[in-house]
Amino acid sequence: MPGGVGSLSPARVLADGITQRAGVIARRSAAGRTGAACAAVLAGVLLAPPGHAEALSREFFGVSAVEPHARDFGVMGQSRVGTYRMMLLWPGVQESAKARYDWSAPDFEVASAARNGMRPFPFVFGSPPFAAGKTEAPPLRSTKAEKGWQRFLTAAVNRYGPKGKFWKRNPSVPYRPVREVQVWNEQNSQHSWSGGPEPKQYAKLVELSAAAIKRGDRRIEIVLGGMYGYPERGQSIYMAKFLKRLYRIRGIKRRFDGVAVHPYGGTLELLVAQVESARRIMDRFGDTRAPIWVSEMGWATAGPDDFPIVTTERGQAERLRGAFQILLDRRRRYLIERVIWFAWRDFEHEICPWCGAAGLIELSGDPKPALEQFKRFTAKTR
Repeated sequence: MPGGVGSLSPARVLADGITQRAGVIARRSAAGRTGAACAAVLAGVLLAPPGHAEALSREFFGVSAVEPHARDFGVMGQSRVGTYRMMLLWPGVQESAKARYDWSAPDFEVASAARNGMRPFPFVFGSPPFAAGKTEAPPLRSTKAEKGWQRFLTAAVNRYGPKGKFWKRNPSVPYRPVREVQVWNEQNSQHSWSGGPEPKQYAKLVELSAAAIKRGDRRIEIVLGGMYGYPERGQSIYMAKFLKRLYRIRGIKRRFDGVAVHPYGGTLELLVAQVESARRIMDRFGDTRAPIWVSEMGWATAGPDDFPIVTTERGQAERLRGAFQILLDRRRRYLIERVIWFAWRDFEHEICPWCGAAGLIELSGDPKPALEQFKRFTAKTR
């Protein structure tokens, strides 16, 4: 991919925070987070044909891709992927405080997605060395860091948003501007929030980010970073607890438009339990109209045998079919805005024991059975 970011690999940062979660997920799966009635419904879903009576936007189903090749985007388009979730990495665009922005890497992804019928959906993430000690540390340690982060976000919106310079300078690229921006990634995990997650700090980042994004274009919607339900112990915070604490912060509810979850789990019951938990908390705090974004979900076809997220290729396809169908069936009940699979293609980076095998296609480009199931759902979108 042109315009690489050197040692700050997008693949590493994208999956940061996923590592070592499987032990906790296994315990939660064994505990049975849902009742027998829910389990029976989920079992029936696996036998039901995909489909939905109501016309569904193509953007409903999407993928995340780790360092995609140019040829990947054509296959995504043929598969009717509608939303392309991409990392917009601040240190990948600006290496030093005085450096000019280098948009070459995100330009490639935005253009490739738009040319193949996809809406770019960026999550903004990462701090360069002048803003924080680590990439995964939020840019909150100084006024200089905060202002730098805000300038970066406003510039990104001015480039890729509805009135963006990118579209004016590239008239041959189909006009599919960024309409939503996700702030950070898995901020309830100690691996994605250096120093340990803290809802008050995250609320501050959301407030700074929302102000900067709206300064660029008030029509852009703000989505919280995706939270997974049961991150590993240590300083990480379970999604439900983190979200409750966030909502208790005065005024924060007005700063964002949607909540995102990453409901990884060994079973469909566990996936649904995490989405349901988020909806229940949102309703409890009066955020009844805000949608839920499932901005990552998936299962891998290789990895340690005792990892509940690891299954066979057939198992991956069955789980995708079951998960997609039940999320469709409960789309209105939970107000689900998007369902995004992690990841599009397998990759070689050793960023977690199973991540590199979570793709819908193999590293070679050969499709797995799960891709055919994915296409059966996207074929019914408009």
